[in-house]
Amino acid sequence: MRLKFHASHYNEVVTYLKIFNILSRNLNGAERIANCKCLRIEFYKILKRKESVKEDLASEILYNLTSKPKVLGIVLGDPENFESVAGIFKQDPCRPFYPVPLWQHLCNMLEVAPERGIELGFFELLHSRIVNRLPKFWDMASRGFALLLRCAEGQRRFDQVDGIRMIYELFSAKDNEQVDNYENVVLILLNGLHSKRSLWRSREFTVLPCHLGRRMSSDSANPRLQLYCLRTLRELGVMPCIKRYIIANWLQAIRQLVCLDAEAECARDSLLHWLCRDIAESS
Repeated sequence: MRLKFHASHYNEVVTYLKIFNILSRNLNGAERIANCKCLRIEFYKILKRKESVKEDLASEILYNLTSKPKVLGIVLGDPENFESVAGIFKQDPCRPFYPVPLWQHLCNMLEVAPERGIELGFFELLHSRIVNRLPKFWDMASRGFALLLRCAEGQRRFDQVDGIRMIYELFSAKDNEQVDNYENVVLILLNGLHSKRSLWRSREFTVLPCHLGRRMSSDSANPRLQLYCLRTLRELGVMPCIKRYIIANWLQAIRQLVCLDAEAECARDSLLHWLCRDIAESS
Protein backbone atom coordinates (compact mmCIF):
# COMPACT_ATOMS: atom_id res chain seq x y z
CA MET A 1 0.00 0.00 0.00
CA ARG A 2 2.96 2.30 0.62
CA LEU A 3 3.75 2.17 -3.13
CA LYS A 4 0.46 3.96 -3.75
CA PHE A 5 -0.31 6.20 -0.77
CA HIS A 6 2.94 6.88 1.07
CA ALA A 7 5.08 9.86 0.03
CA SER A 8 8.41 8.27 -0.85
CA HIS A 9 11.81 9.63 0.13
CA TYR A 10 15.10 9.02 -1.69
CA ASN A 11 15.09 5.46 -3.10
CA GLU A 12 12.39 4.14 -0.79
CA VAL A 13 10.20 2.76 -3.61
CA VAL A 14 13.22 1.01 -5.15
CA THR A 15 13.86 -0.68 -1.79
CA TYR A 16 10.25 -1.89 -1.61
CA LEU A 17 10.50 -3.24 -5.16
CA LYS A 18 13.67 -5.13 -4.27
CA ILE A 19 11.85 -6.71 -1.30
CA PHE A 20 8.88 -7.71 -3.48
CA ASN A 21 11.32 -9.09 -6.05
CA ILE A 22 12.79 -11.42 -3.42
CA LEU A 23 9.33 -12.43 -2.17
CA SER A 24 8.08 -13.13 -5.69
CA ARG A 25 10.71 -15.86 -6.18
CA ASN A 26 8.93 -17.95 -3.56
CA LEU A 27 5.64 -19.64 -4.47
CA ASN A 28 3.75 -18.44 -1.39
CA GLY A 29 5.09 -14.91 -1.77
CA ALA A 30 4.22 -14.89 -5.48
CA GLU A 31 0.66 -16.01 -4.72
CA ARG A 32 0.18 -13.28 -2.12
CA ILE A 33 1.47 -10.61 -4.54
CA ALA A 34 -0.66 -11.94 -7.43
CA ASN A 35 -3.78 -11.83 -5.27
CA CYS A 36 -3.14 -8.18 -4.34
CA LYS A 37 -4.62 -6.23 -7.24
CA CYS A 38 -3.43 -2.81 -6.05
CA LEU A 39 0.18 -4.05 -6.14
CA ARG A 40 -0.15 -5.42 -9.68
CA ILE A 41 -1.65 -2.11 -10.83
CA GLU A 42 1.30 -0.20 -9.36
CA PHE A 43 3.84 -2.49 -11.08
CA TYR A 44 2.20 -1.89 -14.47
CA LYS A 45 2.04 1.87 -13.80
CA ILE A 46 5.80 1.90 -13.16
CA LEU A 47 6.35 0.13 -16.49
CA LYS A 48 4.13 2.64 -18.31
CA ARG A 49 6.09 5.53 -16.83
CA LYS A 50 9.40 3.96 -18.04
CA GLU A 51 11.28 4.69 -14.83
CA SER A 52 14.70 3.15 -15.40
CA VAL A 53 15.67 1.19 -12.26
CA LYS A 54 12.07 0.75 -11.08
CA GLU A 55 11.04 -0.53 -14.53
CA ASP A 56 13.61 -3.35 -14.42
CA LEU A 57 12.57 -4.41 -10.92
CA ALA A 58 8.82 -4.27 -11.64
CA SER A 59 9.19 -6.33 -14.82
CA GLU A 60 11.29 -8.92 -12.97
CA ILE A 61 8.62 -9.24 -10.26
CA LEU A 62 5.90 -9.79 -12.90
CA TYR A 63 8.06 -12.37 -14.66
CA ASN A 64 8.64 -14.19 -11.38
CA LEU A 65 4.85 -14.35 -10.88
CA THR A 66 4.00 -15.76 -14.32
CA SER A 67 6.89 -18.22 -14.36
CA LYS A 68 4.96 -20.30 -11.77
CA PRO A 69 2.01 -22.14 -13.40
CA LYS A 70 -0.31 -21.78 -10.41
CA VAL A 71 0.37 -18.04 -10.09
CA LEU A 72 0.13 -17.56 -13.86
CA GLY A 73 -3.45 -18.83 -13.59
CA ILE A 74 -4.20 -16.17 -10.96
CA VAL A 75 -2.69 -13.42 -13.12
CA LEU A 76 -4.59 -14.50 -16.25
CA GLY A 77 -7.76 -14.78 -14.18
CA ASP A 78 -7.95 -10.98 -14.16
CA PRO A 79 -8.27 -9.76 -17.79
CA GLU A 80 -6.96 -6.32 -16.78
CA ASN A 81 -3.43 -7.74 -16.37
CA PHE A 82 -3.14 -8.82 -20.02
CA GLU A 83 -4.72 -5.51 -21.08
CA SER A 84 -2.12 -3.62 -19.03
CA VAL A 85 0.72 -5.48 -20.75
CA ALA A 86 -0.85 -4.70 -24.14
CA GLY A 87 -1.12 -1.03 -23.16
CA ILE A 88 2.59 -0.90 -22.28
CA PHE A 89 3.68 -2.32 -25.65
CA LYS A 90 1.17 -0.26 -27.65
CA GLN A 91 2.24 2.95 -25.90
CA ASP A 92 5.26 3.09 -28.24
CA PRO A 93 5.18 0.26 -30.83
CA CYS A 94 8.55 1.36 -32.27
CA ARG A 95 10.39 1.46 -28.95
CA PRO A 96 13.67 -0.38 -29.66
CA PHE A 97 14.16 -2.09 -26.31
CA TYR A 98 12.02 -3.35 -23.43
CA PRO A 99 13.34 -5.03 -20.25
CA VAL A 100 13.95 -8.73 -20.98
CA PRO A 101 11.84 -9.86 -17.96
CA LEU A 102 8.89 -7.90 -19.40
CA TRP A 103 9.22 -9.84 -22.66
CA GLN A 104 9.40 -13.08 -20.65
CA HIS A 105 6.31 -12.04 -18.69
CA LEU A 106 4.45 -11.48 -21.97
CA CYS A 107 5.64 -14.81 -23.44
CA ASN A 108 4.47 -16.70 -20.34
CA MET A 109 0.99 -15.24 -20.89
CA LEU A 110 0.99 -15.85 -24.66
CA GLU A 111 2.02 -19.47 -24.17
CA VAL A 112 -1.18 -20.18 -22.25
CA ALA A 113 -3.57 -17.70 -23.88
CA PRO A 114 -2.47 -16.99 -27.50
CA GLU A 115 -6.07 -16.27 -28.58
CA ARG A 116 -6.34 -13.49 -26.00
CA GLY A 117 -3.00 -12.09 -27.17
CA ILE A 118 -4.30 -11.92 -30.74
CA GLU A 119 -7.48 -10.17 -29.57
CA LEU A 120 -5.33 -7.52 -27.87
CA GLY A 121 -3.38 -6.84 -31.08
CA PHE A 122 -0.11 -8.63 -30.36
CA PHE A 123 -0.07 -10.41 -33.73
CA GLU A 124 0.11 -7.13 -35.66
CA LEU A 125 2.50 -5.55 -33.14
CA LEU A 126 5.03 -8.40 -33.13
CA HIS A 127 4.73 -8.99 -36.87
CA SER A 128 5.51 -5.30 -37.42
CA ARG A 129 8.62 -5.48 -35.19
CA ILE A 130 9.93 -8.46 -37.18
CA VAL A 131 9.14 -7.06 -40.65
CA ASN A 132 10.66 -3.66 -39.78
CA ARG A 133 13.76 -5.31 -38.26
CA LEU A 134 13.63 -3.52 -34.93
CA PRO A 135 16.67 -4.17 -32.68
CA LYS A 136 16.89 -7.82 -31.64
CA PHE A 137 13.64 -8.65 -33.47
CA TRP A 138 14.94 -12.23 -33.77
CA ASP A 139 14.94 -12.69 -30.00
CA MET A 140 11.91 -12.21 -27.72
CA ALA A 141 9.66 -10.56 -30.34
CA SER A 142 10.09 -13.63 -32.54
CA ARG A 143 9.43 -15.95 -29.60
CA GLY A 144 6.21 -14.15 -28.74
CA PHE A 145 5.13 -14.25 -32.38
CA ALA A 146 5.85 -18.00 -32.56
CA LEU A 147 3.66 -18.60 -29.49
CA LEU A 148 0.74 -16.82 -31.17
CA LEU A 149 0.80 -19.42 -33.96
CA ARG A 150 -0.19 -22.20 -31.57
CA CYS A 151 -3.89 -21.40 -32.05
CA ALA A 152 -6.07 -21.62 -35.17
CA GLU A 153 -6.52 -17.84 -35.49
CA GLY A 154 -2.77 -17.30 -35.26
CA GLN A 155 -2.18 -19.85 -38.02
CA ARG A 156 -4.85 -18.23 -40.20
CA ARG A 157 -3.26 -14.80 -39.83
CA PHE A 158 0.22 -16.26 -40.44
CA ASP A 159 -1.00 -17.62 -43.78
CA GLN A 160 -2.68 -14.29 -44.53
CA VAL A 161 0.57 -12.29 -44.14
CA ASP A 162 2.58 -14.90 -46.09
CA GLY A 163 4.62 -15.89 -43.04
CA ILE A 164 6.60 -18.56 -44.92
CA ARG A 165 8.02 -15.91 -47.23
CA MET A 166 8.82 -13.70 -44.23
CA ILE A 167 10.86 -16.50 -42.64
CA TYR A 168 12.62 -17.26 -45.93
CA GLU A 169 13.64 -13.60 -46.18
CA LEU A 170 15.02 -13.71 -42.62
CA PHE A 171 17.16 -16.71 -43.56
CA SER A 172 18.32 -14.90 -46.71
CA ALA A 173 19.01 -11.57 -44.94
CA LYS A 174 21.97 -9.44 -45.98
CA ASP A 175 24.93 -9.02 -43.64
CA ASN A 176 23.63 -5.72 -42.23
CA GLU A 177 20.38 -7.48 -41.23
CA GLN A 178 22.10 -10.57 -39.88
CA VAL A 179 20.23 -12.58 -37.24
CA ASP A 180 22.44 -13.41 -34.25
CA ASN A 181 20.35 -16.35 -33.04
CA TYR A 182 17.96 -18.32 -35.26
CA GLU A 183 16.31 -20.31 -32.45
CA ASN A 184 13.07 -18.32 -32.34
CA VAL A 185 13.03 -17.71 -36.11
CA VAL A 186 13.01 -21.49 -36.63
CA LEU A 187 10.34 -21.81 -33.92
CA ILE A 188 8.10 -19.45 -35.93
CA LEU A 189 8.51 -21.69 -38.97
CA LEU A 190 7.88 -24.85 -36.92
CA ASN A 191 4.67 -23.46 -35.37
CA GLY A 192 3.54 -21.98 -38.68
CA LEU A 193 3.51 -25.23 -40.66
CA HIS A 194 0.19 -26.54 -39.36
CA SER A 195 -1.99 -25.59 -42.30
CA LYS A 196 -2.15 -26.99 -45.83
CA ARG A 197 -1.68 -23.50 -47.22
CA SER A 198 1.65 -22.97 -45.43
CA LEU A 199 2.90 -26.43 -46.42
CA TRP A 200 2.09 -25.83 -50.08
CA ARG A 201 3.70 -22.39 -49.85
CA SER A 202 6.89 -23.93 -48.43
CA ARG A 203 7.33 -25.94 -51.66
CA GLU A 204 8.03 -22.67 -53.47
CA PHE A 205 11.13 -22.00 -51.35
CA THR A 206 13.29 -24.97 -52.27
CA VAL A 207 16.30 -24.03 -50.15
CA LEU A 208 14.41 -23.80 -46.83
CA PRO A 209 15.71 -27.27 -45.79
CA CYS A 210 19.25 -26.10 -46.63
CA HIS A 211 18.95 -23.11 -44.29
CA LEU A 212 17.68 -25.42 -41.54
CA GLY A 213 20.44 -27.95 -42.19
CA ARG A 214 23.14 -25.30 -41.95
CA ARG A 215 21.75 -23.81 -38.73
CA MET A 216 21.34 -27.29 -37.24
CA SER A 217 25.01 -28.14 -37.86
CA SER A 218 26.69 -24.78 -37.29
CA ASP A 219 25.60 -23.84 -33.75
CA SER A 220 27.40 -26.12 -31.30
CA ALA A 221 26.02 -24.49 -28.14
CA ASN A 222 22.26 -24.31 -28.69
CA PRO A 223 20.43 -27.64 -28.26
CA ARG A 224 17.00 -26.02 -28.68
CA LEU A 225 17.92 -24.59 -32.09
CA GLN A 226 19.08 -28.06 -33.12
CA LEU A 227 15.85 -29.61 -31.85
CA TYR A 228 13.65 -27.05 -33.62
CA CYS A 229 15.54 -27.55 -36.90
CA LEU A 230 15.09 -31.33 -36.76
CA ARG A 231 11.37 -31.02 -35.96
CA THR A 232 10.88 -28.45 -38.74
CA LEU A 233 12.58 -30.70 -41.29
CA ARG A 234 10.11 -33.40 -40.27
CA GLU A 235 7.16 -31.04 -40.75
CA LEU A 236 8.42 -29.82 -44.13
CA GLY A 237 8.98 -33.42 -45.22
CA VAL A 238 5.21 -34.00 -45.17
CA MET A 239 5.39 -32.68 -48.74
CA PRO A 240 6.82 -35.60 -50.81
CA CYS A 241 8.97 -33.37 -53.03
CA ILE A 242 10.62 -31.75 -49.96
CA LYS A 243 11.13 -35.17 -48.37
CA ARG A 244 12.95 -36.36 -51.51
CA TYR A 245 15.05 -33.20 -51.47
CA ILE A 246 16.04 -33.75 -47.81
CA ILE A 247 16.95 -37.39 -48.52
CA ALA A 248 19.06 -36.43 -51.54
CA ASN A 249 20.90 -33.53 -49.91
CA TRP A 250 20.81 -33.81 -46.11
CA LEU A 251 20.39 -37.47 -45.11
CA GLN A 252 24.11 -38.03 -44.56
CA ALA A 253 24.51 -34.80 -42.60
CA ILE A 254 21.59 -35.75 -40.33
CA ARG A 255 23.14 -39.20 -39.74
CA GLN A 256 26.47 -37.64 -38.75
CA LEU A 257 24.94 -34.89 -36.62
CA VAL A 258 26.37 -34.72 -33.10
CA CYS A 259 23.33 -34.02 -30.91
CA LEU A 260 23.67 -31.62 -28.00
CA ASP A 261 21.11 -33.25 -25.71
CA ALA A 262 18.90 -36.34 -25.40
CA GLU A 263 15.80 -34.62 -26.79
CA ALA A 264 17.60 -33.58 -29.97
CA GLU A 265 19.01 -37.11 -30.31
CA CYS A 266 15.51 -38.60 -30.11
CA ALA A 267 14.29 -36.11 -32.74
CA ARG A 268 17.20 -36.98 -35.03
CA ASP A 269 16.62 -40.75 -34.72
CA SER A 270 12.90 -40.32 -35.33
CA LEU A 271 13.57 -38.16 -38.41
CA LEU A 272 16.08 -40.67 -39.80
CA HIS A 273 13.67 -43.56 -39.31
CA TRP A 274 10.93 -41.62 -41.09
CA LEU A 275 13.18 -40.48 -43.96
CA CYS A 276 14.38 -44.01 -44.62
CA ARG A 277 10.85 -45.34 -45.01
CA ASP A 278 9.38 -45.52 -48.46
CA ILE A 279 7.61 -42.30 -49.43
CA ALA A 280 4.50 -44.22 -50.55
CA GLU A 281 4.38 -46.01 -47.17
CA SER A 282 4.66 -42.77 -45.15
CA SER A 283 2.24 -40.63 -47.17
